[in-house]
Amino acid sequence: MTSTPSLSPPPPDGARLRRLAEGFSPWDLLDERELHAPGEGVLREMEVAAKVARTGRATFRLWRGDRALVVTRRETRLPRFPEARGRLEEEGWPVVVRDSGGTTVPHFPGALQVSLFLPRRGTRGMGVEDVYHLLCEPVRAALRALSLQTYYGEVPGSFCDGRFNLVSAGRKVAGTAQRWKGGVPGSRGEDGFVLGHMALFVQGELAEGTEAVNRLLRLAGSREEFRVGAQTTVEAALAANAEGQALLCTVPPPELLDRVRVEVADSFQRLTRSAGADSGWDAGSPGRALLSDPPSPE
Repeated sequence: MTSTPSLSPPPPDGARLRRLAEGFSPWDLLDERELHAPGEGVLREMEVAAKVARTGRATFRLWRGDRALVVTRRETRLPRFPEARGRLEEEGWPVVVRDSGGTTVPHFPGALQVSLFLPRRGTRGMGVEDVYHLLCEPVRAALRALSLQTYYGEVPGSFCDGRFNLVSAGRKVAGTAQRWKGGVPGSRGEDGFVLGHMALFVQGELAEGTEAVNRLLRLAGSREEFRVGAQTTVEAALAANAEGQALLCTVPPPELLDRVRVEVADSFQRLTRSAGADSGWDAGSPGRALLSDPPSPE
């Protein structure tokens, strides 16, 4: 039995994507190799965002955080949240609060965090979908280079679900969110920023993390519960197809995370290179064809 994700967003326009990227040149790339302690990576997001708002230099950031449950302020208002937080921290899942919407998500060393920062002053004429395309298309191109096709769509039962999930064979491999803060371009208000963020689940503790999210919410008094099988890792998705299996024979699991990070950084740099149409960037064919009847998870 198959199903098609609901509310699928329109496909990106490759030429518009290049123009948007070039409009923010020169870009900064922050490729952070160290593993951040729980909370440190999230705190640094706001530090980078403030710098981008002040300097006007768009930035792309790659980073990883140690295992933690990252919650929203809405969830901190659940009736038994303090007790639930203490219990999960005792069980080895520190709880970090982020200043954005969505739901609780797990961070763990096998998840690559991808962040896009734009100065608010440069976003006139842009919309939410433009930001998601700038964030997601370099990642999708990197995954294609690793023999993994993804498409945009919702995945019922997944945590922090949304139209701009990256999905493979009906399962979510990455979740996204964004935040706009500061004055409207041209206003006299404070300089602002746009933050687009993705958690790309490459390998590791995804099932355990999903169960920890459910346990935290249940103990805190929420009725929300997420399905473990709604999410998958890049490693598992590659192992499910012949081309991916061949790749895993040459890129063993201990090297996969670094290979994905390198591919994402390279894809982003090709997109933002000032040579424009001659930069070697190819958005591929990420349109409706990839959205037709993806297999539903069992």
